[in-house]
Amino acid sequence: MRRVDNASLAAFRILFGALLFFSTARFLLKGWVYDFYIKPTAFFPFLGFSWVQPWPPWGMYLHFMILALLALVVACGLYYRVAIVLFFLGFTYVELIDKTNYLNHYYFISLISFLMIFLPLHRRFSLDVWRKPTRLLLRTHPWPLWVLRAQVGMVYFFAGLAKLNPDWLLHGQPLKIWLASRSDFPGLCFLFFFAATDLVMSWVGMLFDLTVPFLLLWRRTRGAAYIFLVVFHLLTYRLFNIGVFPWVMIFSALIFFPPDWPPR
Repeated sequence: MRRVDNASLAAFRILFGALLFFSTARFLLKGWVYDFYIKPTAFFPFLGFSWVQPWPPWGMYLHFMILALLALVVACGLYYRVAIVLFFLGFTYVELIDKTNYLNHYYFISLISFLMIFLPLHRRFSLDVWRKPTRLLLRTHPWPLWVLRAQVGMVYFFAGLAKLNPDWLLHGQPLKIWLASRSDFPGLCFLFFFAATDLVMSWVGMLFDLTVPFLLLWRRTRGAAYIFLVVFHLLTYRLFNIGVFPWVMIFSALIFFPPDWPPR
């Protein structure tokens, strides 16, 4: 099998690790560790995971500090295999404590960090290579790229399938409710007063999710599709309180570009 440049795999590790550090540090800085895992007196575990309980208060703070450190270590590619295994276990543990804190991009992060355990993302642009130069690998088999592309693509495609329902396509819900609460949005708020706006945006969102993985795979449409993807996610970031999800997808979608894009 023809080998490909592994620079994009290394770039994925660096960007993903940096974003995970930001996301984890934000929990500490905004007081969410206390609000979500210390202050509540009752938790709602996932089926079969009632044995997953939060640490004492000092333990939860320490847990998130260690997660932030592990994310930095992953980004730097230092003792990568150990760091990504520990990050996956530590991050997934937090998500299993209480299902009322569930967000789809947290589930996506758990899936991606699990896949990263088995992928050679540390063989270039990493401190592991600096420590042991024989680990340097400039070209690799293409299957790790396709594993990540498939996972990122499924996020979009199944989001599109979930929108194929009467509420979304015929009634513009829940966008009708969400947009009504953003009448103060600068520049575009006048559009939210038109009855058709919620329907148009609902259909655009559905078509975007169903088609963007395939448009990113095709060289002729990849550039335009990625520009639209960035605009789409930045707009949803400004309109709705959806955390780091737009940034996760903007960075993750770079895996669809040719594997030698970072040095170029």
